[in-house]
Amino acid sequence: MSIQPYSPAAGTGLSSHELNQPGTYKDVKDTSCVAMFKAIRDQRSEFLFDAAASPTGRPSADADPAIAEPPVSGDIFFMAWTTTPWTLPSNLGLTVGPRIDYVLVRTSNLIPRSPPM
Repeated sequence: MSIQPYSPAAGTGLSSHELNQPGTYKDVKDTSCVAMFKAIRDQRSEFLFDAAASPTGRPSADADPAIAEPPVSGDIFFMAWTTTPWTLPSNLGLTVGPRIDYVLVRTSNLIPRSPPM
């Protein structure tokens, strides 16, 4: 399976020759945003809170006492980037999967600085 560039105007796929023509691509500004979804603490998500409370960011059974970073308590959020922010008001959930790698990040800055305009 491969990705086939498609021209909605022509109703056909595009060849690599067509894609390499001058002026085919241009830099554009596109609307996007990072949304934060608060994790609900229950039996299924408890492992996230255990990992966040561990000094290593791993469940306590895997903790290394030599690491002196203090444990973190409080809320946990999933961060998601989207190029369709107008759909956010209708979002009812966030899809996650067992075969996807995730990173637990500790931060005191929940609202990053806006990028320069």
